[in-house]
Amino acid sequence: MNIFKGQNLLEFSDRFKTDVDCEEYLSELKDKRTFQCLKCNHKAYQRKVDFSRQCNVCNYIINISS
Repeated sequence: MNIFKGQNLLEFSDRFKTDVDCEEYLSELKDKRTFQCLKCNHKAYQRKVDFSRQCNVCNYIINISS
């Protein structure tokens, strides 16, 4: 990922102080891509507090790591 190119460990750890910082960043990256439910192929979702995504039709939950 070009965003981290040239960063050292101190700069990286300053940006991602906690796991939540990292999860929020990954969630924002995923939100830029088109969502498609793995179970029913629907394209609309709700983002949950834990950054998982829940399909609006079948309520299938996709975790941040998926």
